[in-house]
Amino acid sequence: MLRDPAGGGGGGAPPPAPRGGAATARGRGGAPGPPPPGPALGGLVVEALDWRVLFCLNLPVGLWVLIAGRRLVAGEPRTGRLPDLAGGLLLALCVGSAVYGLTRGPDHGWSSAHVLAAAGVTVLAGLATALRALRHQRPALRLDLFRSRTFAVASGVSLAYGTALFTTMLLGVLFLTGAWDYSTLEAGLAMSPAALVTAVVGIGVGRLPAALPPRTLVAAGSALIAASTAVLALLIDTEPHFWTLWLPTGAVMGVGVGMATVGISGAAALSAPPRHFAAATGTVMAARQVGGALGIAATAVIIAEAAGTGAEPYAAVYWFATAVNLAAVVGGLALRVTAPPVPQPAASAQSASTRSASAAVRSLEGDQR
Repeated sequence: MLRDPAGGGGGGAPPPAPRGGAATARGRGGAPGPPPPGPALGGLVVEALDWRVLFCLNLPVGLWVLIAGRRLVAGEPRTGRLPDLAGGLLLALCVGSAVYGLTRGPDHGWSSAHVLAAAGVTVLAGLATALRALRHQRPALRLDLFRSRTFAVASGVSLAYGTALFTTMLLGVLFLTGAWDYSTLEAGLAMSPAALVTAVVGIGVGRLPAALPPRTLVAAGSALIAASTAVLALLIDTEPHFWTLWLPTGAVMGVGVGMATVGISGAAALSAPPRHFAAATGTVMAARQVGGALGIAATAVIIAEAAGTGAEPYAAVYWFATAVNLAAVVGGLALRVTAPPVPQPAASAQSASTRSASAAVRSLEGDQR
């Protein structure tokens, strides 16, 4: 099913260029980050039903998490106040308007009213989010965590990592279907080996007898991803080379993604007190999602603006991903993780959340001394 040049073209019409972000739906089926069945399942759903169904697949999972999460022990003391819903909406408006402005720039012009209005909304919504975060008891964005240099660097690295990751997620499927003429299902299958490697490496790193420090994981993982995207930028063309190019670079990229994901999460957790582990890891994950949204918007802009035909626009996006990954390498090298002091309450009163936080700190603490 997955073909090299001798196998000829594949079925399925190539997707349109992602102007205005319209083609992001195809990227959903080819993500290298989810569990191994994800890309193939996404491709099968798109091939058999419709790309809009992909968004519905998250609903039962989200409902289950919402119900099951109410049974978990809280990581932070309850104050009786609900989280800042308005702050969350303002943050979503800030990111959404930024993405809208980026994707509309090629169509309407960068000095058009659409783009300037989106930029204004982005700035105002961002300021309003920050002001609410300073005043609300349970803010949507914990600005106090950024007083830690390590946490601030980890958040920046997560933003860059998400930008590059989601860029390659979307671009992989666009390239396979648009340049190599793969069907949506074939593109999903072609992306699955990288997802499998990511899952294996992510689990394996956590089970090593001597835990690697987050600095090493982030820098080395981001370097591997950068090397993979640079090779693709240099060598891809309109002739399919699945076995000799796509598969090996995807495997290397999967190793890098698995290492970087674990390293970024570890750095975030170790840079905050145990009672703030949930908020710290949640904020870093949110930064990755924001970076992903910006990366997808940047992909649409680069392909729309890139000169050349054939594989050249795709190569331009891979060079963009390479540059962002190199920035993540620099950020990873700047990480200096020092495990926070862990309180030692009486065993009878120690909560399950504190015990799990202590175990996480001890597992990485030795390599930071």
